[in-house]
Amino acid sequence: MKIPSLEINDATEAILQNLIAYEQCSHDINLKHVTDYVTLLNCLINSSKDAELLRRRGIIYNFLGDDEVIAASFNKLCDGVVLGRQFYYSEVFNKVNLHCIRRRNKWMANLRWRNEKWKAWLRQNYFSTRWAIISFVGAVVLLLLTWLQALFAVLSYYQQAQSHYV
Repeated sequence: MKIPSLEINDATEAILQNLIAYEQCSHDINLKHVTDYVTLLNCLINSSKDAELLRRRGIIYNFLGDDEVIAASFNKLCDGVVLGRQFYYSEVFNKVNLHCIRRRNKWMANLRWRNEKWKAWLRQNYFSTRWAIISFVGAVVLLLLTWLQALFAVLSYYQQAQSHYV
């Protein structure tokens, strides 16, 4: 999915409010591009984590510094907004809904959520300090060395067994 990028700074909210007000008051404009774009972003941004994801993907350039402010401003921008007869991003909404309905995609999203929960639990309980990570790496190295020692012992046993039969 491709979404036009937006630079968010101190004046962005006021500019978007004015453009939305202009589109809402103009009866001769059928396509309300700014209103539709802000509505799309409002549907995508429900929390600061959503704003952070859009920022990391290059859709939002945040010059305010706080993702929570972005989430609050977009949720406030669409209050009382009436969409036009032709929603510019209706095809995008339909494709996203079709994508989310598929059983495989639901399963993958659930698996991804469980994976994130598992990683957070591991990070909190076992990898919270640098020394815990170092000791884990050391244990993995020791386990690999033990496995290699067992492998070479088995190989030398078979090599000796073959030399006795020749």
